[in-house]
Amino acid sequence: MRFFLIGILLSFLLFGCDKGLEPLDEDTLIGTGFTGTITFNGEWPDSVFRTVVVLFKDNLNSPLDFNIVNLRYISEEIPYGVNSYEYSSLQNFTVANVTAGEYAYLAVAQSKTEELSLDRKDWYVVGLYAADESQQNPAILKINNNEVKQNVNIVCDFNNPPIQPPGGISD
Repeated sequence: MRFFLIGILLSFLLFGCDKGLEPLDEDTLIGTGFTGTITFNGEWPDSVFRTVVVLFKDNLNSPLDFNIVNLRYISEEIPYGVNSYEYSSLQNFTVANVTAGEYAYLAVAQSKTEELSLDRKDWYVVGLYAADESQQNPAILKINNNEVKQNVNIVCDFNNPPIQPPGGISD
């Protein structure tokens, strides 16, 4: 009997469908979080091992602010070379600790290191949830309780990346 139950569980895990990159259904967006589209302009850089959306509660004013306590969300990895990508903090995430409140820094970041690292020096910001059209100044993301803030869109222009927070590759 135990092997039968394990077999059924493994079947669900192996053959279950999470609908992959299918557009998000508004009925499934229940909770507190955010969703949007990332648009990539220009040629993707070579040697990128991972691209993710990251959310920090407080601004990144020093390399010490790039830490696990300040980090509230990491998306699943974005496939290399895509032109656009839909994301949601309620689905397809690696880390999610999004609650009602204000968040100071939402960005798309890339790493060129094979090993997964939370060292600031290993990440380069390629897109920013921005306060203006220059895409250089981070916007405050305010989320109310039981709200899914939609259209939290980010443009990644590989030819004109945002100003890098302290402690990164370019420092």
